[in-house]
Amino acid sequence: MLEYAIVPSSLYDSVIDHLRVNFPDEPLNASVGLCVHGKPCPLLECHDMKTMQDGLSIMAMDKKTGKIAGVALNGISIKGDTEKAIEEMKSIDNLQYRRIFGLLNDVNLELDLFAKYNVDKIFEIRILSVDSSYRGKGIAKELFSQSEMIAKQNGFKVNIR
Repeated sequence: MLEYAIVPSSLYDSVIDHLRVNFPDEPLNASVGLCVHGKPCPLLECHDMKTMQDGLSIMAMDKKTGKIAGVALNGISIKGDTEKAIEEMKSIDNLQYRRIFGLLNDVNLELDLFAKYNVDKIFEIRILSVDSSYRGKGIAKELFSQSEMIAKQNGFKVNIR
Protein backbone atom coordinates (compact mmCIF):
# COMPACT_ATOMS: atom_id res chain seq x y z
CA MET A 1 0.00 0.00 0.00
CA LEU A 2 1.39 3.38 -1.00
CA GLU A 3 0.90 6.66 0.78
CA TYR A 4 1.27 9.94 -1.13
CA ALA A 5 2.42 13.04 0.76
CA ILE A 6 4.42 16.24 0.52
CA VAL A 7 8.12 15.45 0.94
CA PRO A 8 9.09 16.59 4.46
CA SER A 9 12.52 18.20 4.89
CA SER A 10 13.51 15.26 7.11
CA LEU A 11 13.37 13.01 4.01
CA TYR A 12 15.22 15.23 1.51
CA ASP A 13 18.36 13.10 1.80
CA SER A 14 16.33 9.91 1.31
CA VAL A 15 14.80 11.40 -1.85
CA ILE A 16 18.30 12.21 -3.12
CA ASP A 17 19.32 8.60 -2.41
CA HIS A 18 16.25 7.39 -4.36
CA LEU A 19 17.17 9.64 -7.28
CA ARG A 20 20.80 8.46 -7.31
CA VAL A 21 19.59 4.93 -7.97
CA ASN A 22 16.53 5.54 -10.16
CA PHE A 23 16.86 8.84 -12.01
CA PRO A 24 19.81 7.84 -14.25
CA ASP A 25 17.25 5.79 -16.24
CA GLU A 26 15.45 9.00 -17.27
CA PRO A 27 15.86 9.37 -21.06
CA LEU A 28 17.65 12.75 -21.14
CA ASN A 29 20.01 11.61 -18.39
CA ALA A 30 20.65 8.29 -20.09
CA SER A 31 21.28 9.95 -23.46
CA VAL A 32 24.06 12.24 -22.18
CA GLY A 33 25.31 10.23 -19.19
CA LEU A 34 24.89 12.98 -16.62
CA CYS A 35 24.25 10.65 -13.68
CA VAL A 36 25.68 7.24 -12.82
CA HIS A 37 23.59 4.72 -10.86
CA GLY A 38 24.19 5.06 -7.13
CA LYS A 39 26.72 7.88 -7.40
CA PRO A 40 26.32 11.52 -6.35
CA CYS A 41 25.58 14.05 -9.08
CA PRO A 42 26.25 17.34 -7.24
CA LEU A 43 24.88 19.78 -9.84
CA LEU A 44 21.60 17.92 -10.27
CA GLU A 45 21.29 17.22 -6.54
CA CYS A 46 21.69 20.94 -5.78
CA HIS A 47 18.87 21.63 -8.28
CA ASP A 48 16.76 18.89 -6.64
CA MET A 49 17.31 20.25 -3.11
CA LYS A 50 16.35 23.78 -4.17
CA THR A 51 13.20 22.39 -5.80
CA MET A 52 12.21 20.41 -2.69
CA GLN A 53 12.61 23.56 -0.58
CA ASP A 54 9.61 25.03 -2.41
CA GLY A 55 7.57 22.58 -0.30
CA LEU A 56 5.48 21.31 -3.23
CA SER A 57 7.17 17.99 -3.99
CA ILE A 58 5.23 14.73 -3.62
CA MET A 59 6.46 11.28 -2.71
CA ALA A 60 4.92 7.83 -2.84
CA MET A 61 5.97 5.85 0.23
CA ASP A 62 5.49 2.10 0.61
CA LYS A 63 3.80 1.93 4.03
CA LYS A 64 4.88 -1.67 4.59
CA THR A 65 8.60 -1.20 3.86
CA GLY A 66 9.10 2.55 4.36
CA LYS A 67 10.74 2.67 0.94
CA ILE A 68 10.26 5.65 -1.36
CA ALA A 69 8.49 4.21 -4.40
CA GLY A 70 8.50 7.44 -6.40
CA VAL A 71 8.80 11.21 -6.29
CA ALA A 72 7.61 14.24 -8.21
CA LEU A 73 9.86 17.21 -7.51
CA ASN A 74 7.66 20.24 -8.06
CA GLY A 75 8.73 23.84 -7.99
CA ILE A 76 7.74 27.36 -8.84
CA SER A 77 9.34 29.17 -11.74
CA ILE A 78 9.21 32.96 -11.64
CA LYS A 79 9.26 35.13 -14.75
CA GLY A 80 12.94 35.78 -15.52
CA ASP A 81 14.22 32.54 -13.92
CA THR A 82 15.07 30.99 -17.30
CA GLU A 83 17.18 33.94 -18.35
CA LYS A 84 18.93 33.85 -14.97
CA ALA A 85 19.58 30.11 -15.31
CA ILE A 86 21.07 30.59 -18.79
CA GLU A 87 23.43 33.23 -17.42
CA GLU A 88 24.42 31.00 -14.46
CA MET A 89 25.13 28.07 -16.79
CA LYS A 90 27.95 30.01 -18.41
CA SER A 91 30.07 29.28 -15.33
CA ILE A 92 29.30 25.52 -15.27
CA ASP A 93 31.93 23.24 -16.78
CA ASN A 94 29.89 20.02 -16.81
CA LEU A 95 29.05 19.41 -20.48
CA GLN A 96 26.30 16.85 -19.79
CA TYR A 97 24.55 19.20 -17.37
CA ARG A 98 24.83 22.04 -19.85
CA ARG A 99 23.36 19.88 -22.63
CA ILE A 100 20.30 18.88 -20.63
CA PHE A 101 19.58 22.21 -18.99
CA GLY A 102 20.57 24.13 -22.12
CA LEU A 103 17.91 22.19 -24.03
CA LEU A 104 15.29 22.69 -21.31
CA ASN A 105 16.06 26.40 -21.00
CA ASP A 106 15.94 26.87 -24.78
CA VAL A 107 12.52 25.19 -24.92
CA ASN A 108 11.28 27.36 -22.03
CA LEU A 109 12.46 30.51 -23.81
CA GLU A 110 10.88 29.46 -27.09
CA LEU A 111 7.52 28.55 -25.52
CA ASP A 112 7.47 31.64 -23.26
CA LEU A 113 4.62 30.30 -21.16
CA PHE A 114 4.66 33.43 -19.00
CA ALA A 115 3.58 35.54 -21.98
CA LYS A 116 1.30 32.86 -23.42
CA TYR A 117 -0.73 32.58 -20.19
CA ASN A 118 -0.07 36.12 -18.92
CA VAL A 119 1.35 34.95 -15.57
CA ASP A 120 4.35 35.82 -13.41
CA LYS A 121 4.88 32.35 -11.92
CA ILE A 122 4.45 28.78 -13.11
CA PHE A 123 4.11 25.49 -11.25
CA GLU A 124 6.49 22.90 -12.72
CA ILE A 125 6.93 19.17 -12.35
CA ARG A 126 10.71 19.22 -12.71
CA ILE A 127 11.68 15.67 -11.82
CA LEU A 128 9.52 12.54 -11.93
CA SER A 129 11.07 9.28 -10.78
CA VAL A 130 9.71 5.86 -9.88
CA ASP A 131 11.79 3.12 -8.24
CA SER A 132 12.50 0.39 -10.79
CA SER A 133 10.83 -2.26 -8.60
CA TYR A 134 7.56 -0.26 -8.57
CA ARG A 135 7.34 0.68 -12.25
CA GLY A 136 4.30 -0.19 -14.33
CA LYS A 137 1.87 0.25 -11.43
CA GLY A 138 0.52 3.72 -12.21
CA ILE A 139 2.68 5.50 -9.63
CA ALA A 140 3.93 8.18 -12.04
CA LYS A 141 0.34 8.84 -13.11
CA GLU A 142 -0.72 9.23 -9.47
CA LEU A 143 2.28 11.47 -8.69
CA PHE A 144 1.21 13.62 -11.63
CA SER A 145 -2.39 13.77 -10.34
CA GLN A 146 -1.23 14.60 -6.81
CA SER A 147 1.03 17.33 -8.22
CA GLU A 148 -1.91 18.77 -10.14
CA MET A 149 -3.94 18.92 -6.90
CA ILE A 150 -1.05 20.65 -5.08
CA ALA A 151 -0.81 23.20 -7.90
CA LYS A 152 -4.52 23.98 -7.67
CA GLN A 153 -4.39 24.19 -3.85
CA ASN A 154 -1.61 26.76 -4.22
CA GLY A 155 -3.60 28.95 -6.59
CA PHE A 156 -2.15 27.83 -9.91
CA LYS A 157 -4.41 27.47 -12.91
CA VAL A 158 -3.83 24.05 -14.46
CA ASN A 159 -3.70 23.73 -18.25
CA ILE A 160 -3.17 20.18 -19.48
CA ARG A 161 -3.22 19.67 -23.22
